[in-house]
Amino acid sequence: MKLQISLDDELVSRIDNCADKNYMSRSGFIAQACVQLLNQTELVSSINRISYACQKVAETNHLDDETKQQFKEFELLAKIMLGK
Repeated sequence: MKLQISLDDELVSRIDNCADKNYMSRSGFIAQACVQLLNQTELVSSINRISYACQKVAETNHLDDETKQQFKEFELLAKIMLGK
């Protein structure tokens, strides 16, 4: 899919320099940067949810279905991030 975006000239220069040093196209570099940011955002969100789930189990001494699902989702994300 083609997109048209506006970026600051200095940012484009930095992107181009980094992309060139890593033998990438500008589009490939931007796509990879977006994927990394999305993965990071999802990981932080997942860590927050798993922290809440652990706190809930510690406080209630009970593992309900919702909390079990949160643990399963975290496990799946961890496997994806670790390439397993």
